[in-house]
Amino acid sequence: MLMSRRCVTHLSLVLGVCAAAALPLSIPAPTLLDCVFLENSNATCWWEGVDRAPPNTSYVLHVDEMLQLNCSVFQSRTCTTQGNSCSVPILTASANYCVSVAVGGATWEACSPRRCFHGLQAVKLYPLVLHRLSPAQGRSRCLELQWSIPTGFALSPREIAEGHLLYQLRYQSERQLHPQIEETDLPCVRYTADSAHSSGPAPCRLCLFAPFTEYSVAIRYRYYRSQHWSDWSHTQLARTDEAAPSVAPQLWWWVEPRGPEGRRTVVLLWKPLTPLQANGHILGYNASCWCEGGPGVTHSWDCGTLLPSNTSCRLVLSLQRCSCTLTASTVSGPSPTGSIALPGPWAPPPETLGVSPLNDTTLQVRWTAPRNRAAVGYVVEWTPVTGAAPHGPSWQMVGGDARGAVIAEGIYPEVRFLVSVRVLYGAEPGAEQGVEPGAELATETYSRQGAPSAGPRLWVTELGSASVVLRWEPMPVEQRRGFIRNYTLHCRGPRGGDACEHHPPSPRGRFAQPARVSNERLAFRVRAPLCVWCVCMSAVCLTGVVMPADKRQHSLGALQGLYTFYLVASTDAGNSSSQLVTVDVEQDRATLVTVFSCVIVPIVTVLMLVVLLRHREGMVQVLCPAVPDPAQSSLSMWTPKMHGKVMRDTDKASYPFLEPVCPSESDHSFPLLVIPVPERLCRVPDVYAPQAYIEPGSEHYLNVSNPTYRSPVKDEVLEEEPPWVHGESPTSFPHLLQILVQDCDDGPPAGDASPLGGV
Repeated sequence: MLMSRRCVTHLSLVLGVCAAAALPLSIPAPTLLDCVFLENSNATCWWEGVDRAPPNTSYVLHVDEMLQLNCSVFQSRTCTTQGNSCSVPILTASANYCVSVAVGGATWEACSPRRCFHGLQAVKLYPLVLHRLSPAQGRSRCLELQWSIPTGFALSPREIAEGHLLYQLRYQSERQLHPQIEETDLPCVRYTADSAHSSGPAPCRLCLFAPFTEYSVAIRYRYYRSQHWSDWSHTQLARTDEAAPSVAPQLWWWVEPRGPEGRRTVVLLWKPLTPLQANGHILGYNASCWCEGGPGVTHSWDCGTLLPSNTSCRLVLSLQRCSCTLTASTVSGPSPTGSIALPGPWAPPPETLGVSPLNDTTLQVRWTAPRNRAAVGYVVEWTPVTGAAPHGPSWQMVGGDARGAVIAEGIYPEVRFLVSVRVLYGAEPGAEQGVEPGAELATETYSRQGAPSAGPRLWVTELGSASVVLRWEPMPVEQRRGFIRNYTLHCRGPRGGDACEHHPPSPRGRFAQPARVSNERLAFRVRAPLCVWCVCMSAVCLTGVVMPADKRQHSLGALQGLYTFYLVASTDAGNSSSQLVTVDVEQDRATLVTVFSCVIVPIVTVLMLVVLLRHREGMVQVLCPAVPDPAQSSLSMWTPKMHGKVMRDTDKASYPFLEPVCPSESDHSFPLLVIPVPERLCRVPDVYAPQAYIEPGSEHYLNVSNPTYRSPVKDEVLEEEPPWVHGESPTSFPHLLQILVQDCDDGPPAGDASPLGGV
């Protein structure tokens, strides 16, 4: 049973194969795509082949020329190929044709539908001949072309004159990367009946170019009922004529930091016009300014002759409101006038400003427009920040609707730039009345930060017996190459590692002098300090002390031995170290002197002041004794007693030591007596003589003619009145001498106090 089923299956397969071989193949016909006819040359057609065609399948192209459509065939031409295109020769394109494609084998064939059309509907014309391209005189935007039709042209001159041709112009300027293609009309070909057979060059003017620009131009055309363009003509070069600049130069200004008193030095800045804006060779610029000088009074300044290479002009203007204008000129005339105002008070700046790097040479600037006031433009300024004198910035002007700009001119990595934005108010930039700039909003930035190229300069400003004060200066801005974020101070102690501890520092000593200097080290040695006044200093010495970028010094205390310090400045991209500074601190030799000077001496001084204050009254009595008042002594109660009689003139012989002294004529004082004082010291009361003591053996002059003398005791009366009371001469009766002799010989009476006892 199984064997019979297998036999039946094999028999059915064989019968099916035989039946299929006996039937014709069912293959679709090819599809005709397009044909191109060249005058007096050939006709080429393309088709889409069949998918299931057997190997080595051939295609046959049939091109039948007819006098009229759907009529008998005048001439038939064929070509065979295994590809998808084929060409047959023809004599003219001005005829009717029917085209078809057949595909087949020995036992089968398939044919595409016939397509009939006039030959000009598929004609591809030969390229025209472009003879000359030149500028049009007096027309800066036009070029003149001269061209002609080739020989063996498919169209008659009348058909050309009637506009049966369509044209395309390909042109490219010297500033364009890719050419432009535009369909245009060339109304320069006009054939009449008299010139129907003329094929000479015809002039044509095209006005679609920019002034003073070089162009390369080529032309192609096609029959208006055909879809096939001719090949491009050969290229011609020409430059259009010059014209006046089409736009006003962008004008800006910069005020120098210092100017004459009562005036300001203003630098006018402008951007050179691009070749597309200049429309020719710039011959020069004309810049001038007008300033208000009072009611109806204006003052003007101009920059004189400015060459095409000039981009700035310096003027000294008054402080009043000024307006400045600028024009650029070519041989065809001046440009529109650009103007700007120099205000007194500033208008508002932008609300916010941000700058971010796009790459190493490009920065993106963004801002927010000011509130409650419309802006007509913005000016972005940027300049490198250096230690040198400031110079004019680079700048860029944008429209009022802009909220950002990309700047790339003069941007370099690891260089700090100051970027600012000003708002322009008023008329549009370049208008006659000018624009009014607002205040600037600025920030500093880097396109890319790097590690500093040098470290800070570190040195020792003060040295104590156990303390150090370090100071440093930041690097110049050119060497920072980034924003300094912090400083880190490191020290290596005498034990070989970072050995700085926090202790109360010792009092400061004298400034130390360098002990030894090398290329990388600066050593200091602290000698015994002289502490005149104690100053408390709080110092902290830590390992790797991190300090903010604005700090400039640091104090370290409780040091002893040899220390090496260095400072590290850090940016976002790296850091750099200063030179090593080595300090040798000798603490032991200065300890006793420091303790004595700052502790013992003040304590002793305070104790002495306390003692002096407590014994103040006694010391005053010893140093400054009180002088007794004679009116309060016993002298006021003592009366000398007269013994015997008062001496007369006859008694002078008894006192030979008395010598009268006569005063000079000019001296109106009373006569004096010269008394040789005995060897025994006699004290004279103050009431008799101005001196309290008389030196023994000397002479003393006494005034004995005072008529107002009275006894010190009011109630006591002398036994005898003095002789001078009765008119006698004092010299004949020296009463004072009698008193002195009495006192010196006898002394005071017993029981009476000495008249000078209280003295």
